[in-house]
Amino acid sequence: FSRYLGHVAKYIGGVKETPKMVEQKGAVYELVSKTEQKEALRFLSENVFTTPNWLLKTSVLNKIGKSPVEVVEGLQNNVLNRILSEGVLNKLYEGESLDAKAYTLQDYLQDVKNSVFSELKTSAKIDIYRRNLQNNFVEDLLARTQSTKPISSGRTYEFISGNSDVKAIVRGVLREIKTDASKATQSSSDAVTKYHLEDIVYRIDKNLEIK
Repeated sequence: FSRYLGHVAKYIGGVKETPKMVEQKGAVYELVSKTEQKEALRFLSENVFTTPNWLLKTSVLNKIGKSPVEVVEGLQNNVLNRILSEGVLNKLYEGESLDAKAYTLQDYLQDVKNSVFSELKTSAKIDIYRRNLQNNFVEDLLARTQSTKPISSGRTYEFISGNSDVKAIVRGVLREIKTDASKATQSSSDAVTKYHLEDIVYRIDKNLEIK
């Protein structure tokens, strides 16, 4: 299942290769379409961001020494690390200059945020699996605002330039999360959910403060 999720995640910020002979027309490399990328994100949202309860059979997990929380967080982190990597964010950002119909970085991050923090719209209780997902999502975004040096990624090095708008867009999304989480604490009737959202606000404030 994890390997399959990885295949789906590759569509986001992906590039298609169509080998052609010299006499054949058309591009060899082209961006994965916005429609396909949004469909990939929808699949991930429905099958891993929404807790995959079918994997949480304790009768099975007890035999392999893993807890339900460990299994779900591992799957979610593998996906988040891929779809929020510096390489993916850069490709989405640069894709805007290559295709007027490209999936923009701003739209993409809004879609991911809305999926990960869907409870904020309804003031619903946030369970442990979703709290972990939200914490890791915020931590990944905060990491993207701090990276300044090239990081090895297989054969290439990828990093977010200090002069790129990628960091500005990520910071903007983090501030939106902070605002929404702060409002949600006022209406939450569940103590742990309230503490969780207050901690999200605290961590964003702490990391984005001017030093």
